[in-house]
Amino acid sequence: MDPYLAQSGTIITFYSYKGGTGRSMALANIACLLAERLASSSQKVLMMDWDLEAPGLHRFFTTQLESIEHADRPGIIDYFYELRRHLKETKGLYEKMIAGEGWKVLDEILPLDNYLIPNVVVGADLIKAGRFDAHYRFDPHYAELVGSFDWVNFYNTYGAVIEVFRDLLISKYVYCLVDSRTGLTDISGICTMLLPEKLVAVFTPNRQSLDGVLDLVTSAVNYRRSSDDFRPLAVFPLPSRIELAEKSLKEQWRTDYQRGFEEIFRQVYGVEECDLTAYFDEVQLPHMSYYAYGENIAVLEERSEALSLRRAYEVFNRRLIDLSFAWEQSVSIQPVQRPVFTEYVDFDVEIKPEGDDIYRLSLRAPSGTTQGTMRLPSTNQEYKDLTFQLSFGKIGEEGLIRIGRILFNTMFQDQIKEIYTRSRYMLQTGQQLRIKLNISASDSKVASLPWEFLYDPDQGPLALFGTSIVRYRSTPIQNLIPTAPSPLNVLLTGAAPKDLPRISVRQELSTIQTVLTSLYEHIQITIEPHLSTSKLQKLMRQRGFDIWHFVGHSGHSGSLSEDIGTVFFEDDQGLRETVTAKQLGIMVGNSGLQLAMIETGNITWDSDSLFRSIGSELIRAQIPTVVAMQGPIQWAAATAFTGEFYRALVEGHPIDTCMTEGRKAVVNTVGLGVPDWGVPVMYTSVPTSWRFELPI
Repeated sequence: MDPYLAQSGTIITFYSYKGGTGRSMALANIACLLAERLASSSQKVLMMDWDLEAPGLHRFFTTQLESIEHADRPGIIDYFYELRRHLKETKGLYEKMIAGEGWKVLDEILPLDNYLIPNVVVGADLIKAGRFDAHYRFDPHYAELVGSFDWVNFYNTYGAVIEVFRDLLISKYVYCLVDSRTGLTDISGICTMLLPEKLVAVFTPNRQSLDGVLDLVTSAVNYRRSSDDFRPLAVFPLPSRIELAEKSLKEQWRTDYQRGFEEIFRQVYGVEECDLTAYFDEVQLPHMSYYAYGENIAVLEERSEALSLRRAYEVFNRRLIDLSFAWEQSVSIQPVQRPVFTEYVDFDVEIKPEGDDIYRLSLRAPSGTTQGTMRLPSTNQEYKDLTFQLSFGKIGEEGLIRIGRILFNTMFQDQIKEIYTRSRYMLQTGQQLRIKLNISASDSKVASLPWEFLYDPDQGPLALFGTSIVRYRSTPIQNLIPTAPSPLNVLLTGAAPKDLPRISVRQELSTIQTVLTSLYEHIQITIEPHLSTSKLQKLMRQRGFDIWHFVGHSGHSGSLSEDIGTVFFEDDQGLRETVTAKQLGIMVGNSGLQLAMIETGNITWDSDSLFRSIGSELIRAQIPTVVAMQGPIQWAAATAFTGEFYRALVEGHPIDTCMTEGRKAVVNTVGLGVPDWGVPVMYTSVPTSWRFELPI
């Protein structure tokens, strides 16, 4: 996937403390580069001129704005003037807007399409500062509108609408580029502190320009970190109009501004190491006398040659889009060959009991570490009602969302939620979070909660949108990352005792066999459809299997206080042979298995003993990764899950991706409102994600 095809919109503000830095020119060039890269998709770029006191972004696109219709099109100041009027005159509108999906309400009363000029270059739209005539003079009322609009009062009265407006922008555009007012003003505060995820700080090598930018960067990042907005604000410095002929002065100022930004970044971001040498080696806009005259766009006029201004913009554009922060590893302007497979970044949550239903959380994540507490939702009546419905399979899509939200709010609070949100924003293209729940082996209360239904209000059901959720358990013997010998040795087994409900074991095993052999020729498969304890013991002793799959029935035995997971094999008469989780672990323990899948479809949701269950015991028996079922699942859903899981596995995808693909197949088979997609659980003792690198 091209990194430019973002999954959700990104707002990028271009700011300079003083005029004359080439800020608007830089924005226009970056917009054209982005539109160029997005040309093969349906996604677009939006430019907005918020430099209301000295607007000029439109002048870079005069050829495209020749029509009177476009000249008279209202702009930013008109939009907010009308928005303020609607909010004042319409009772309850503000409350309606700040409720869920308020951006839809906003776009209904003030359609954004009425304010934008489409395709000023192919793939890029523009919203001007305001109306002007055919000679690019702003109409007589423009200055009055700008001068009379009290932005401070608007924010104090209707502040949450700024966030709604932001949501509207990113719902329509993959990139929104904001041309900010200079100086330290109310408008520049909105543009630099409230709107963007990324801030381009444009400056020229003089003290006024540099110091002003550094002060603004400090204020903007500190404001964001202290606010309720958990999005990181990533600053990308852009030195502009660098005179290459003055070598000694260039090096002197380079040392000065590099040191300034490194010190500021260490202070506001709390990073110990911040070396911008590689960044500033590549990022600088040279002074080109030709572009001092008029409003020309270099990327539309020049070829991408060494020392060209287009090449300078390309270098900066790639860093701006590809990197989360300026100090990260450098990238080449040449197309980067990215791996086909998803890379998983660990979000490690260690959970330990502190008291009655109170737990201590210790978090290690890409964006920091912290500790917190959580209280289980065991006394939450809504949660109790929902899990009661879940136990009967009569819950529906909305019920699953509500369960997922309760669990999400249970774990993600305060600093933990902030670090989670920042970790998501730090993910690069092709990366996903791997939420690793490190739960005490003796604590069944936490383990029995259906974490696979976690629902992020901003992301949706995490397990369906690529986030991996794993139950991690460390073992005394450190498990190495599984490897894939050739041939891959797979054991497919099942049991259908006559005294239990009938299941199609042979059909399911045959389906899995077909999937595996059709996708990968270097594979050896053994099938046993009538598994007994003696047969399993013999198979484990005779063959060095890499994967074991079991299809059958499972249940629980023992008292309520000592509820033990069981599976049912077949005895000599074809009747049920009960095998406890612990017994099963003894039989397959230390056998060299790298993956086990226990596909059972008739257990219940009411067990409080998942860490005494099949999955947990097999991890204890030194099987690195186990996939098991935490609740009842329809056979059609189970078949869909296993088939897609193994397809992804032999294609070489990480085990976490295999889980996601399997869940999606379940949704496609039985629907989103059926809980079956959240039934499969992955247990692992492998510290990181892994995949079988199968030989071709």
